[in-house]
Amino acid sequence: MYKDDDSLAFELLPHRNEKSSFMWVYKVIPGLYAAFHQYNSSNCYVFNDMAIARDIIGDSPNPRTILEVNICREGMLRVLFPKRKSFSTLLPNDVSLALTSVSDWARAPIANPDACWNLELPSNRYRGFGLIIDIALVESHSKDLLEPLGIKLSSLIDSYCQNEMLFIMSIDLGIEKAVDTIELHKRNAAIPLLRLGVLELLARIDARAVPKKSLSRPECAFEILRLTSEAKNHAVNHLFTRYTIGDISRKFGMCPTMFKTAFKELYGEPYARFMTRTRMEQASTMLADGELVFSVAEAMGYESPSKFAAAFKRVFGEAPSAYRDRMSMNRNESQACNS
Repeated sequence: MYKDDDSLAFELLPHRNEKSSFMWVYKVIPGLYAAFHQYNSSNCYVFNDMAIARDIIGDSPNPRTILEVNICREGMLRVLFPKRKSFSTLLPNDVSLALTSVSDWARAPIANPDACWNLELPSNRYRGFGLIIDIALVESHSKDLLEPLGIKLSSLIDSYCQNEMLFIMSIDLGIEKAVDTIELHKRNAAIPLLRLGVLELLARIDARAVPKKSLSRPECAFEILRLTSEAKNHAVNHLFTRYTIGDISRKFGMCPTMFKTAFKELYGEPYARFMTRTRMEQASTMLADGELVFSVAEAMGYESPSKFAAAFKRVFGEAPSAYRDRMSMNRNESQACNS
């Protein structure tokens, strides 16, 4: 973890050698934090969410009431309620709001204190944005700043969080533009403008017409979720085997139709497409490291290098040999510049 007066950076490393997953957190005003998530991995990741929350808001002997806003931009974000054996899913362009209590290394919705949750990223890629708002701290330090901007935390809580553990709604044009602006300022390291953008986003959420009810997503039974997740992880960790839907579903005691439906619901794309993309991403790493095309094809379970080359080109738009040569040239040029 990296930390300074205005920001925190967490490197999310669910598996060795996967170093492209981060969470950046910026302090907007006392008690209000903006969090950016970027996740790229071949494996499902479950947040150590409580530890991250503690690092952000700090320890306190008393319960802290936190308003959390999450916006899914790419991939999927799943909220698991283990005790209830249920879950909710955020898809791209979904916004969620929840009022939670944080105490004694546990976090649960105010509407249901027994429903402690975990956050899970079930897909290969996730990009999202969130707000973490310590209600008491913001109201004691910045109420006079927020109210002239039309931001009333009490109004947000009354509208979305009184009777819902997690309120999910679709993004509207105003919210989407505000998030686009925030992400642009984050990329350009324009922190003062990022802070203004976050306040604008809060104002837009507060001002929008509240949907009559939270979005409901089709849900699989909790046991099907567990089996499908285990089957996916097994297939990803054994790319050489090239499991078919029938093979992998029977291995985990599921019927193929059930597995096929559950997989697409959980990961947002069909099993075959997901596995092909996963293989090609792993293959691209091996090629960039200088391995020969036929060796990579064999490692990915392809009997024919030509079939591997065709699959690789469909994903990356160029032949694996050309990709390997280009990566080698880039590496040589980088070494020359550094010498």
